[in-house]
Amino acid sequence: MRLPLLIIVTGEPGSGKSTLAQILSKQICLPLVSRDRIKEGLVHTWQQSEESWPDNPNLEATELFFDTIHQMITSGCSLIAEAAFQHFLWEKYLTPFMEWAKIRICLCAPRDRETAHERFLERGMKDESRILFHGDSLVQMAKKGETPVFPNYEPPHLPVPTFRIDTTDEYRPSLEELIPQLMDPEDVAAFQTIETPHLVFRKAQDNDLDPLYKNIWSDQELARTMLWKPLTTLEEASRRMEMIKAFQSSSYSFFVCLKETNEPIGFAGIKRIGDGIYEETGICLARRFQGKGLGKEVLDALIDLAFNQLNGRKLIYAAFQNNKASISLCRSCGFSYSHSIKEVRSWDGYEYISDYFELERKIKKT
Repeated sequence: MRLPLLIIVTGEPGSGKSTLAQILSKQICLPLVSRDRIKEGLVHTWQQSEESWPDNPNLEATELFFDTIHQMITSGCSLIAEAAFQHFLWEKYLTPFMEWAKIRICLCAPRDRETAHERFLERGMKDESRILFHGDSLVQMAKKGETPVFPNYEPPHLPVPTFRIDTTDEYRPSLEELIPQLMDPEDVAAFQTIETPHLVFRKAQDNDLDPLYKNIWSDQELARTMLWKPLTTLEEASRRMEMIKAFQSSSYSFFVCLKETNEPIGFAGIKRIGDGIYEETGICLARRFQGKGLGKEVLDALIDLAFNQLNGRKLIYAAFQNNKASISLCRSCGFSYSHSIKEVRSWDGYEYISDYFELERKIKKT
């Protein structure tokens, strides 16, 4: 049975996600489930009696939103879902859906956050009904002449194909470029293994659980500059392995293994985030295999995959700002600094700064 398609359209308030979701729904002919619309429907009912208002209206709307998605995809119905949640909520609710649906995320983001904030406040000023249905405390502050302070926004960074859409003016990538990628993801079957002089990149195997747990996932120190949570039991590792198997089956994500022994010593991969633009999804090698030149061998292989095999034009690399070894690695491969973002790690609330680097493919002149 083919899995239904679940397209998530998200971004912070004012980023243009509602408009994009409506356009995609019409052009692709998929039903649209909106968290804000669900909240408005509930408020219409709650208004009939003050006693009917729940203690946490937003939680009621959020749970109904995800219950609706669950009912639709488990019934085999593809859909588009739109909400402005932070990463931790998407991770909490979407993770169980990964085995039931093909998930694609459209992340709406103008070139600067101020554009989204201005749009949000302008919309709230013009639409009085938003106060009734959504509260919008920041709009109320602006109406009083106070300066609204927008909270930090952590976009979803789940192990599913994610497409960043610049909504500043015209959509970039355009709808003509985006929709085929959402409906027809690239065929990754041809890239089951990649070989380098000392390594093999391959998909997960049943006997990988124990070495991955010992080499990587149980290492608290290694996880310090990574996004994944260190594990303490094989049972936790087994659950993570099942998620990774599902993810690897439809992505350019691999376990990195020693060619001589086939022992998995890390993982690496890339994902497409735009027309000809790829982003590495995390490079990790067990500590006892670091400092041997293998990291550069891994990154060189990903560059070759993005540029020579997939005909990409740009590869993006991110690292914790305090991970000097990772930054030195990407610079040694020719990456140039692009920008930095202050972010929050979802599983422990750790605040960190990510440095982003870019590498452009060099086109040979004829």
